Amino acid sequence: MTYMAMGMHTEAGVPKTPTCKYFEDRNQAERQYHLFCASAATSEYETDTAVLMTMDGVTLERKTWHHEQPVEPEPEETPEDVPGAE
Repeated sequence: MTYMAMGMHTEAGVPKTPTCKYFEDRNQAERQYHLFCASAATSEYETDTAVLMTMDGVTLERKTWHHEQPVEPEPEETPEDVPGAE
């Protein structure tokens, strides 16, 4: 049987082309799946997914990470000079 490990992500809401790797050995496919998981866990993309499946379409494992995108902080207002303070 042939197995596939796939990693995919979205950037600014747009799905990017997935990375697919094919294996005859399930252990090698699982290894690649977990490498995709490790990468996705610390990814900067807003959504990152790793999938392990067979070539006939049976999903064996799937995990998705939703990362909050950094929000630009509001500029802090500078306090006005207090009279009499030096």
